[in-house]
Amino acid sequence: MEIGLQFLMPLNKKNITENELSIQIFKDGFSFCTHFSKKFIPFKEIDIQSNTVFKNFLEENAYQDFDRVITVFIDQPATFVPNKLYNEKNIELYLSQNIPLNPLLQISREITQDEEIVVLYESNKNREDTLRHYFKNIDFSHFSVVLYDLIRKAALTNEKTEMYINMQNNQFDLLVFNSGKLMFYNSFPHKNEEDFLYYLFAMAEQYSLDPDLYSIRFLGKYSRFNSYYEALKNYHKEIEYTEIEALDSLDLDNHPAPYFFNLMA
Repeated sequence: MEIGLQFLMPLNKKNITENELSIQIFKDGFSFCTHFSKKFIPFKEIDIQSNTVFKNFLEENAYQDFDRVITVFIDQPATFVPNKLYNEKNIELYLSQNIPLNPLLQISREITQDEEIVVLYESNKNREDTLRHYFKNIDFSHFSVVLYDLIRKAALTNEKTEMYINMQNNQFDLLVFNSGKLMFYNSFPHKNEEDFLYYLFAMAEQYSLDPDLYSIRFLGKYSRFNSYYEALKNYHKEIEYTEIEALDSLDLDNHPAPYFFNLMA
């Protein structure tokens, strides 16, 4: 059974307004998303550096005229640590248990809105300093924090187990909640439907989840992932979508993480 949008309790997603700019950093490029324009720029064309090329890019597009600017890091994985168990002295240990540390990157730390989880990730200090130079009122966040804070509010209203899936071009992000409490978070690579199904159901088996007792909710429904949705229908009944792609857009098609295309954190 595929449940239609009308049966969902929608997430309280905040779309980008006219006076807001969302900058999203990926491994191979970045997006400057406004209410009117959303472009993905590969780093091989323009990098975020204090140089004439980047300065001209900002000036030509009037990007420095916005009242609110946020940068969302989508380029590096994150590690979740329960706040009550967190010890600042072990910050490198926590992160190194999941990924090899890069000496060229700094370790950044955030806390979720409910103060339950400390989120650790690596970030590029040079790019961050460059953005701070050009944007005086700018905030930074990791995409996993944005997703957690957004999903948790909806999950509080449901006592059953829910899997939330954020599809990206080369990975998918999985958050599992039960009665508003996070049970699991991780990101997995995928090249095809088989990869996707393998990681998804391996996690379900690891946590002994009864397929009749949990729902799967995709963060948005996008045509590029139709084959994934169809493949999942063969193995799971209760599939939901938080929203439906409104229209075809070349900018959306080129965006590596479509749910963030119009999301203001």
